[in-house]
Amino acid sequence: MKNPRDRRASRSASVAVVCVVGVRRHRETRGGLAMDDASVERAGTLNPKRQRQQDKTRQTPRRQKIRRDDATTATREALQYLTKCEKRNHSECDVEGDSRRVRIFAKHVQENCDGKLPRKTDCAELEGWDHENAGAARVRVGNWWYNLTIRNDGARKKRVVEAAARDDDTKTQEALQYLATCERRDYGECDVEGDSRRVCILAMYVQGNCDGKLPRKGDCAELEGWDHESAGAARVQVGHWWYDFTTKNDGARKKRVVEAAARDDDEAKTQEALQYLATCAKRDEKKGGPPKRSR
Repeated sequence: MKNPRDRRASRSASVAVVCVVGVRRHRETRGGLAMDDASVERAGTLNPKRQRQQDKTRQTPRRQKIRRDDATTATREALQYLTKCEKRNHSECDVEGDSRRVRIFAKHVQENCDGKLPRKTDCAELEGWDHENAGAARVRVGNWWYNLTIRNDGARKKRVVEAAARDDDTKTQEALQYLATCERRDYGECDVEGDSRRVCILAMYVQGNCDGKLPRKGDCAELEGWDHESAGAARVQVGHWWYDFTTKNDGARKKRVVEAAARDDDEAKTQEALQYLATCAKRDEKKGGPPKRSR
């Protein structure tokens, strides 16, 4: 008769053999799906996609080095090319364009500025400024004239003069000669005509929208014809403009408008507007909010 301990040992050995066989069969079948011998041999290998990813990961440092080497080579070639290039001389500017602008500018001064050169901040609507076929555009003519004639000791103007003499450009030469005879526009000679028009517009606005009270310094309004007669509605800092017009420089701009209105008999509307505004009270600075519209 066998010992109970021997029986338990043999039973455990049998169970272990069954488990090993079961594991092998599970691996071969992969969860119940039958696999042939070739599939069993390939079971230990990765799928192609994952294999490519691993290969790419292994080759990444080398590929990065190759890319860095390629970038370094391209950079080296670019630097070698740039060292051979010559610096562009500042004299090789847009002389042809400046010559065209001189002719356009001379015509504008003669026809629209009474033969007086614009101030540095003046602008104008001009055609063909950027190129010959360009349409009308707002140009800072005062700033351009300053850069042409004064900046860098007038180097740009000198190049235009030399090019006109070399190429027998009579139109540019005549424009330069005309501009040389023009006087500078005095800063005291502001836009009196424009200020007269704005006085009339402001008087109408104060009467119709502000209950006859002058705007505060920070007040704004949507007004038409402010910048020029044909201008559409635009947001205007009427309070700031009125302050500059009546108070700044001891009211020099207002004095010029008053003198022009008294001198010119056609400025009856401006005189009436000035008289009306003189009777208007100042709007209280403490009261906030937009002005009330009169019904």
